[in-house]
Amino acid sequence: MAPTNPITVLVHEYASGDKGALDRLLPLVYVELRRIAEKHLRGERPNHTLQPTALVHEMYARLAGQAPPEVRDRIHFLSVAAQVMRQILIDHARTKYAQKRGGRLDKLSLDEAQEACVEKPAVMVRIDDALNELARQDVRKAKLIEMRFFGGLTAEESASVVYKRNLMIAYGHVGDVLGSPIAYNLSNSEGARAYYRRAVAIGEEIRNADPHDSTAEFDLASGLEPLGMVDVSPSRAAESLAALQRSVRMLETLVAADPHKLPFKRTLALAQEYEGLRLRDLRRYAEAIASYRQSVALSDAMLKTNPADRVALSQAVASSRGVAAAMAMAGDRAGSLRQARATIALAKANVNAGPEKAHRQRYVAESTLEMGSVYEILAKQSPAARQRPDWQAARSTLLQHLPTECDHSQWQADVPGSSRSAACQELAGRGGCAFVGVSTGAPLTAPGSVYKLTRASNGNARGRTAGRPRVAAMGRAPYR
Repeated sequence: MAPTNPITVLVHEYASGDKGALDRLLPLVYVELRRIAEKHLRGERPNHTLQPTALVHEMYARLAGQAPPEVRDRIHFLSVAAQVMRQILIDHARTKYAQKRGGRLDKLSLDEAQEACVEKPAVMVRIDDALNELARQDVRKAKLIEMRFFGGLTAEESASVVYKRNLMIAYGHVGDVLGSPIAYNLSNSEGARAYYRRAVAIGEEIRNADPHDSTAEFDLASGLEPLGMVDVSPSRAAESLAALQRSVRMLETLVAADPHKLPFKRTLALAQEYEGLRLRDLRRYAEAIASYRQSVALSDAMLKTNPADRVALSQAVASSRGVAAAMAMAGDRAGSLRQARATIALAKANVNAGPEKAHRQRYVAESTLEMGSVYEILAKQSPAARQRPDWQAARSTLLQHLPTECDHSQWQADVPGSSRSAACQELAGRGGCAFVGVSTGAPLTAPGSVYKLTRASNGNARGRTAGRPRVAAMGRAPYR
């Protein structure tokens, strides 16, 4: 049946190659196009050179100068128009940003980013990079974000649960690209938190519509989890902890109702690990240890069900490492060292328990690094007579397990007060280095630091140390 709506008719004629239909279509949708342009340009100064009218005209010029896209209806045409407008601003932003090459990218919230365009070219470039990364994974979700972010969909058109759920997932993916602690990201934690908040807000809306929907409950818990996991300043650790604790409570209820559902248990174990991390940041060490242990127990249970479950092994090792670090920070020397050794033993015992042996060997290396880090934490708490043996224990731990040497000339100069005898050891066969610096012959207060690895889902492991390290280090290895 042929369409009768005049806009749909013109859209079809335009898609069929009649460029004159574009001229006839534009006046009918001009108000909506201008609304989209205003969303793009929101927040700019009143006398900006690119006003909404000019942006609409530039969009028209681009469409008129290229082959007609395959568009189906009004919504599809507006989606294409929104994409063209965004690309116009991105091209303008990249040009301006290229003129300031070397300038740092601003970190800001989604609401601020939504108002930024040509006057903040670095922000526009970053938003475009995030959307392009999402499009490589899921084109449909990227389009949903684009239409909701830049306009084109009315409230009625975006009211369906299916749309909301997809948009929630899409926001989460963009948050991951911007600042997930377990994935490659653009190091924009504030931007990631803003996207995660948007995802959580949608999740709340869907769950409130049907509180008995376990899928909606899991989606919301899964949205709260990365909101609490993403890197924050110490002053915001309590806020992140609250999100994680709520996620943990919801996931515990779901696991209790369906104890055989693996995604529920894996998500809960990860949330418990990061709950422990946030509690540790707040120096609530006893509670942190309890959270880590809950994660270890759940991961151990999954391993008993399936000894070849590498995800469960990775989680068990990571949470066990957390227990060791928290115990060290709490001043429990014997307990922390015992836990660190148990973590290494757990990783070693499972090296041949299943496929992907290289990944499993990496867990041994990570556990070894944790042992060194535990010694470092203890050294900072020890009396002067005990400090040097602890630094040397940290060094010898890595020398014992990571015996391949590498050039440390580049980082040596960055270690104030360190001697040339500082050790620099390579994580053999794993594509990166873990460094330990110990000053021999220097005062007992000389710096030493063991660099720990955090996990990343696609091959990047970013280093962190407890406290403030003075030795540069980097590690790279695949996550899980």
